[in-house]
Amino acid sequence: MDNEFVGKTKDPAARLFAQFHAPQTKRMKKSIISEIKKKNARIRVLFATSALRLGVNAPHVEHIIHVTPPSNIESYVQETGRAERTGIPSRATLY
Repeated sequence: MDNEFVGKTKDPAARLFAQFHAPQTKRMKKSIISEIKKKNARIRVLFATSALRLGVNAPHVEHIIHVTPPSNIESYVQETGRAERTGIPSRATLY
């Protein structure tokens, strides 16, 4: 796929999508979190487990999709609350 990166580089930091889950190294997680905090982040889609649950302020997230529901309503509210922090209309989808 030639269109999975920003620009002509094949550097993993320039990917348009990323995965965030517990087994990743701290360096990988830090890189992803740093990128998704930016207003014009290169990462457009982030596949994440509950490892990305608390303590991350990524104010420009506009759509949260849950493939399965969180274990309780408090977790759902916390996780979907990541969207719309800048006042931009946002969505949450639960499958």
